[in-house]
Amino acid sequence: MSLLKDKVAIVTGASSGIGRAIARRYAAEGAAAVIADIVESPIEGGPSTVELITGSGGSALICRPTSRIGAPSTRSWPPRSAGSAASTSW
Repeated sequence: MSLLKDKVAIVTGASSGIGRAIARRYAAEGAAAVIADIVESPIEGGPSTVELITGSGGSALICRPTSRIGAPSTRSWPPRSAGSAASTSW
């Protein structure tokens, strides 16, 4: 059973450690995972969290948040125009 089918999970610190495990579990349950971290390469080495999730058939993307005021972000929010009821496709 896919408990999180058609859901999006934003997981901070998901490149490594506990965040990585959480993102992989959410993706295994059917969620599309947004990997929010300042780095893409895991501290432990090996493939990135996105590669692990997409390699096993899940959906994931990396989003590098920034704390600098005025710095460009990786994604804009909201992901669709105001007043639009259409969903964002992955």
